Amino acid sequence: MNEHNINLKLEKQKNISENIYDILRKAIIFGKFKAGQTINGSFIAKKMGVSRTPLREAFKRLEQEGWIESVPNGRKRVKKTSLGQAIEIYDIRSVLEPYLIELVCKNVTDNELEKLEKIIKEGISYLHSSKDNKLEKILNVNKRFSMQLYKIGGNKRLCVILSSLYENILHYRIFNLKNITYEKRSIEEHGEILEALKKRDVKSAIKMTRKHIEIAKEMVVRGDVESSEKSS
Repeated sequence: MNEHNINLKLEKQKNISENIYDILRKAIIFGKFKAGQTINGSFIAKKMGVSRTPLREAFKRLEQEGWIESVPNGRKRVKKTSLGQAIEIYDIRSVLEPYLIELVCKNVTDNELEKLEKIIKEGISYLHSSKDNKLEKILNVNKRFSMQLYKIGGNKRLCVILSSLYENILHYRIFNLKNITYEKRSIEEHGEILEALKKRDVKSAIKMTRKHIEIAKEMVVRGDVESSEKSS
């Protein structure tokens, strides 16, 4: 995939640097830029009609967040979270998120439960969509559900850590969501976690959360093996 096949149109209402950042981040997440691919900054600046300054600002933010890295010739290259790193992240989540769920069970209000339910219902409605942005919408719904839980937990430092872990395996999440069976299962599992939260059933909510993380990890490992077999 190269820059010629990516929609680099800016949105007028956004700050230029923010605009560039959003476009490039989305292109990386959805595989328009492949892991290890060098990004042609000159072409992007020309195509977008922007100066190098806002592009540098966008690159700096992407690099700080771990999406890209600098290479010796001064250019930028898309980073990839390795399978081993992804497994480590899932394992860390399986330790931290049960604690989060304990906090959520303790803190959650009926109003917050309603918000979580609305998010899940929105996700279910997207399952039957045939639009090109279906995957993006489901990814967004799943992220909102997780971020809402982080917020309800009330531990700001834990929220920052989990948010960072979430971002670092986004392209693996997308790989999983391309599987129609998992796509549906992921939203259903969020629903099961919600039902346990409604009952303030900490034990069941933790059990379902661990199961949710483990299934996602297994999908990633299986997908990597299958990908390796096809390329060999």
